[in-house]
Amino acid sequence: MSDRISFGIDLGTTNSLLGFSGSNGVEIFKNPVGHKETLPSCVAFRNGRTIIGEKARELIGKDPGNVFHSFKRKMGTGQTYFVESNTSFVSPIELSALVLKELKNFNFSGLPLTAAVITIPSSFDTLQSNATKEAGYQAGIEEVLLLQEPIAASLAFANKIADREKLEGKWLVYDLGGGTFDVALVEIGDEMRVLDHKGDNYLGGLDFDNLIIEKLIVPYLELKYSIDGLFDKMRNTGGAYNKLYYILQHKAEELKKELSVAETAELEFDFTDESGQLNDEYLNIRRADFEEIVRPKIQGTIDLVDALLKTNNLTAADIRQIVLVGGSTYIPLVRSLLAESIGVEVNNTIDPTTAIAIGAAYFASSKLRSTQVPAANTGTGEEKKKDSQFRIRYSYNKQTSDTDEVLVMLAEGDTAGYFYRVTRKDGGFDTGLIPLKNKNTVILSLLLKARNDFAFEIFDAANNSVYKEPQTIEVEQGTYSVYGQTLPNDICLEVDNVNSQNTRLEAVFAKNNLLPLKRTLTKTFSKTLLKGSSDSVLINMYEGDKFSRPASCIPLGHLQIKGTDLTGDIYRGSDVELIFEISESRDIKVLAYCISSGQEFSDIFKPMARSIDIERLKHEVAELKDDCEGTLNWALASQDYEKAAQHKAYQEELIHLEIELGRITQNDVTDSLYQIEERKRYYSQLFDAQHTQSTSSGFKEYYLSYKNDCRDLIYTRGDAKHKQQFEKIVAEEEKILAAASSYAIQAVINDMGRIVREIRKNDPDFIVQTFESLRSFREECFKDWSLAHKYFQMGERAFEERNYIELKTINNSITVQLKDEYLINDNYTNTGLK
Repeated sequence: MSDRISFGIDLGTTNSLLGFSGSNGVEIFKNPVGHKETLPSCVAFRNGRTIIGEKARELIGKDPGNVFHSFKRKMGTGQTYFVESNTSFVSPIELSALVLKELKNFNFSGLPLTAAVITIPSSFDTLQSNATKEAGYQAGIEEVLLLQEPIAASLAFANKIADREKLEGKWLVYDLGGGTFDVALVEIGDEMRVLDHKGDNYLGGLDFDNLIIEKLIVPYLELKYSIDGLFDKMRNTGGAYNKLYYILQHKAEELKKELSVAETAELEFDFTDESGQLNDEYLNIRRADFEEIVRPKIQGTIDLVDALLKTNNLTAADIRQIVLVGGSTYIPLVRSLLAESIGVEVNNTIDPTTAIAIGAAYFASSKLRSTQVPAANTGTGEEKKKDSQFRIRYSYNKQTSDTDEVLVMLAEGDTAGYFYRVTRKDGGFDTGLIPLKNKNTVILSLLLKARNDFAFEIFDAANNSVYKEPQTIEVEQGTYSVYGQTLPNDICLEVDNVNSQNTRLEAVFAKNNLLPLKRTLTKTFSKTLLKGSSDSVLINMYEGDKFSRPASCIPLGHLQIKGTDLTGDIYRGSDVELIFEISESRDIKVLAYCISSGQEFSDIFKPMARSIDIERLKHEVAELKDDCEGTLNWALASQDYEKAAQHKAYQEELIHLEIELGRITQNDVTDSLYQIEERKRYYSQLFDAQHTQSTSSGFKEYYLSYKNDCRDLIYTRGDAKHKQQFEKIVAEEEKILAAASSYAIQAVINDMGRIVREIRKNDPDFIVQTFESLRSFREECFKDWSLAHKYFQMGERAFEERNYIELKTINNSITVQLKDEYLINDNYTNTGLK
């Protein structure tokens, strides 16, 4: 019985598949009804029944209020769908779980599907990833591992090619599916690494279908029947033509497929005009018309490919080929534009529809289950005896590119008079009976490009079986393994910005680091938290670019320590250790330890569901537009015409987003709101990059001066730990300065400042300076002035007696009495918890 996961699932926007890695290699299981490999990711609720797949898809035109699809694009959001037939609401997670339950019916391996690898787009954020895992759990899959889709596609491609020399080098995996787009930079050698990626969670075949409706069908109907605003009436749940929208979505998808193989295609549908008259409509649509409307979207994917190459300082000459994945890559324009624009050979040798499921199964075969799989009931009576005198341990490589593998077996117990035998399940290898020793070595002969399953058995002198290993000895020959999954975006904390009234991001985990990850940060409480109080300290977590503003990134949730959880008071200035962990499947755990009180807090991270408020989004777009206009005017006044042109382009795009937002209501059934938010965030990041580059030169000069001052102090008064911390910061200097980001340079200055403060905290001069600073506060700044006054009197005596240790303690006592709104103008308060 295998101890590997073996099952790989492509949970797609349009279709889903189930792959399995067994002794016969990787295969895609077919639906027992209809024998198709793909299951449409579509769910219908009708007459008390739940219908999933092809039958549900057929009901879209008849009963759109009870049929749901494309919900993958809403994973990780707070959106729910109203089911008319039973007046209930369902979430994207629940709908995805129903699809996964139906996929489990495809399984005819004989093994229970209790563990699986489920694929996600590489650009899925943490909230979307966690929602996908939750869908797996709700479907009864006890153990869920997530795998980024470009990695899965790369495994499917690499393991198909026999000649490894043809694979070595850098590749691009271009994945354009039904709902999402990813492009990944992959390096293949002895192992396969994903070096970097870019993507768009709201760009795929579904958007091409909507363009057919909006740009080709709607103008025809509006002109013929003199209807204004038809598309708005179709896209809103209360609109008169909302049902038609769903009917046309399905027909547009079929039309798109036909135009991938033909120059023209016919679209036929019924249309009820505003007078109530039913009309038969026939449209002949040319491929050229379709290509014209989708070209900007496809060009957007190519722009992301260009950006990926530029970010990694690569040109087309550094890339071997572009591997195509995803059903939308069947569109001829995708292939021709890629070849023309990028100048790299396009490889379409793998089936773009099944590649991700195949790769997921390969990955699953390399992963051990965390729990034991129940052995199948073979009825042979030869299972391992509980009272067996033998304990066998094995050593071998589970994956190899060699044609044979060395198996070492250590047997504990009295081996005299016993024999062992190793056989390959297909009958192609058999050692025969060999005298058993405490250490045994066998050279296993392997089938090429396949999983090899071997059985191990022990016999007595009479050839009776006395021990049979219940777990199969498995060796994968000639298949690639993955050198870990990378984190797609920076995971950051929101902290106070030095010398300003706003906040900035501090990276906890950096993009492209290999998962899983663990890190400990020390923070300082900027307020007093009393035991039993209703007060708490909060710090927000974001996912995005650490060099951007928090508003340009995705909020993940917050860290929270409550007064009701305390066993004792925690005073301002106390240090707290924050221990962050993120798993390979992007689960985040945070543990806090208060150093002064010894209190420990577990699971303080509170995740949030993503939600979008139209009015707030309008405000954010308008605010960003104003920022761009201000920078544009400044650039024109400075005669920096290149920068002016960039911000003029940003401004025009934001004006377009404002117009689009004006058309959308809360009842909009399309993904337009999410797409606009994605575009807003994209332009916000571009603006941040431009802004920080323009202000970074002054920060660079200050940093270099500050670094020299810090070095003098650290190397004259610091210990080995302080020097090591300083050198670690300086080692990253070239990368930080090259980023030309004032935020990044500022963060490095703060890091150096923390080292200096650690050294100076026992320095008499610093202690006296702190006391003098505290004396500058007025009476009304203190919670209890009479008590603070007594401490000041004690401090005067300690100062006169030069008792600096006592003065340091008195400083802490005075600080506790300060009201929270009066923070000491010292950098440590700007990186604290509030």
